[in-house]
Formats: sequence, C-alpha cells, structure tokens
Amino acid sequence: MQPQENSNAGQSWWAWLWYQRRVWLLLPLLVAFPLFFIGGPEWVAPRFYRELWSQGHMVFFAVLSLWLASVVSMHSPRRWLILSVAVLVVGVIIEGIQSQIGRTASWEDVVRNLIGTWLGLFWSLPADRRVWVGRLLASVLLLWQLSGLASHAVTHYHRIQQFPVLSNFESGHDVKAWSGQVERVTDPVREGSYSLAVHLSTKRFSGIGSYTLHRDWRGYDELVFDLYNPGDETLPINLRINDRQHEKDRPRYADRYNRRLDVQPGWNEYRISLEDVRSAPESRDMNMAEIQQFQLFVHNLEQPRTVYLDHLRLE
Repeated sequence: MQPQENSNAGQSWWAWLWYQRRVWLLLPLLVAFPLFFIGGPEWVAPRFYRELWSQGHMVFFAVLSLWLASVVSMHSPRRWLILSVAVLVVGVIIEGIQSQIGRTASWEDVVRNLIGTWLGLFWSLPADRRVWVGRLLASVLLLWQLSGLASHAVTHYHRIQQFPVLSNFESGHDVKAWSGQVERVTDPVREGSYSLAVHLSTKRFSGIGSYTLHRDWRGYDELVFDLYNPGDETLPINLRINDRQHEKDRPRYADRYNRRLDVQPGWNEYRISLEDVRSAPESRDMNMAEIQQFQLFVHNLEQPRTVYLDHLRLE
C-alpha cells in the first residue's frame, strides 16, 4: 500500500501546484485591469514611453490566456476562435470606454490584445501541427511589435545622446521628430551634411512642428537655429514654443511664446532668449523642464514656398 499512498500524495501535490498556478495568475490580472482606465503616460509624453506602456496589452492578455488554460480546456480550435472573438469584442469595448474618459483609443491596442492572447494560448498548449502554426503566427506578430518599439527606443536614445543639439538632421532619426511636408536634403546646408527642407503650402496654416524634441531646456541661455530663404523676398514665419501645461490646459495664444521671424533671402541665424521664453505666458512662468512643442508656420501664403531649417540647438 505504500507505493499507492506515495502516488496519491504525488497527485495531490501536483493538484495543489496547479491550483496555486490559477491563483498566482489571477492576482496580477486583478491588479492590472484598472490600468486600462487609469495611470500610464499621457498623450503628451514621449512616444517611446507611450509605446512601451502599450505593450502591456500583450502581457495582460498573455497572462489571461494562461489563466484560462488552467481553468478550462483550450485544446479545441473552436474554443480558440471563441476566445479570439471574445478578446476582440472586449478590446473594442475597452477602447470605446477609454475614448469617453479622456484617454486615447487605439486600434493597435486591440491588435496587441489578440497577439498577447495567442502567445499565451498557443505556448501553453501541448505542441501539435496546428498549435505550432499558432505559435509561429503569434511569435511573428510579437517580433513585429518589438521591432516598432526598438525603433522608437533608438530614436529616443539618439535624441538624448545629441543633446543640447535638438535637431541637426545628420541622422534620419531627426526627421522622424517633425510633422509637416519635410525632407532631408544635402543642399543648402549651414552645418554638417544635411538640412531639413520645409515645404509651405497655401493652406490657412502651413509649417512644421515637433512634439518629440528633448524637453528639459534648463541651464541654457539661448535657442539657436538657422533658416535659409531661397527666394528674393522676405518671408514672415511665426515661431511658437509651449510647455506641457499649455497642452494639458485649454491652449491660449497668451499662454505660450510667440514671435514673428522675418526671414531674409539667404541664411538667417536666430537666437531666442530662453528667459524670454520662460516669461512669455501671460499669467505664469513657462516650465523650462517640460518644453512640449516647437513650431514654425506661415499664414495664408499666396503661393507655395520652401525654406530650410538647420542646426537647431541650445547654447
């Protein structure tokens, strides 16, 4: 009877471990679920931080799949389909709620939910041909997500490494920081080998902007940059600088730094006093540790124009 008793004891031990697995997988799910609606970086945070946080969708649903596999048999392809549809519906509902409470809804997060679900599901099941197909699909999608995250990480690291240069366009990573009709060119150039061509249209407002420059401007006296006007006439361009608080509150013209630049033909160097930037808001000081946006734009051009930006830096 001794061997039988040992066998029963062993089975009880494994049953206890399996039960504990259910408990320890459920606890982090309960803790993490509220994070879909509270916490996390805001939309004004650096892109890398927001992308890194978003990968939590995959982690959560991978753990959820592992927990479900410990509670319910998931060997049937029919149940794989039911789980995938359920996760898709839940993901859409979550994103819908987020859009109503001031958070940013994203279809990419719905896709991440499915990727995490398939990772946890297929890698928890005993391997056969169908399971291996699922594992391969989930792994390829995971690598796709991680490659995008790696690209943002490299860009973020580049931005930190070149500071106090904000953008000199010697690297393609600098171009990624700018919105608008832009391209990196080799002529004309004020410093290095490249500058940024800015194509201005006849729309009401046309120009470039960046939300992703290095944000802490404390300890410096001037913002310096060069603009090249290839035309024969002076081109007025508006400069706007604001901090993070301006983006979070109701944006007002008097709550940011505004200046008109009369760009003469040829190269023009501009030196902007950071003390003037700090004191620009009407009723407060600008937070120089949280500079959020730099913009150059024109208003109601009569015909398209192009200017060139180079060597944006702090001194």
